[in-house]
Amino acid sequence: MKIIKRNGSEETFNVDKIINAVRKANNSSDTPFLTDEQIIDIADYVEYKCNKIKRAVSVEEIQDMVEDQLMAKGAFELARRYVRYRYNRSLIRKANQRRSKTGKFQQEPDRQQRTARLHGRRGQPRPDA
Repeated sequence: MKIIKRNGSEETFNVDKIINAVRKANNSSDTPFLTDEQIIDIADYVEYKCNKIKRAVSVEEIQDMVEDQLMAKGAFELARRYVRYRYNRSLIRKANQRRSKTGKFQQEPDRQQRTARLHGRRGQPRPDA
């Protein structure tokens, strides 16, 4: 079975990625909410649901299924932590996308540069009105 990654490419489904993500959220507290067996049950159920769909499923759809299963198990606090984990990962991805090839963050263009790009003027001075 294939999944569709955020960048649009396809990858083979890997249930271990679900298990690892839920474990990280589960272990982010002093007292875990679920046992390893329950986490594996959730991952297996998500894999089963994905196979039933009979098409490539997006990463976001899989993550939503995981969240639904966490809540179905009554692990509402863990579901909240999992959502927070997803959000933090998305922030990291965005930060990494903004890095240039030199390893420095790309600066947002200033307003004048954005306006020039919109009007097809690259590096040209703004015409007087």
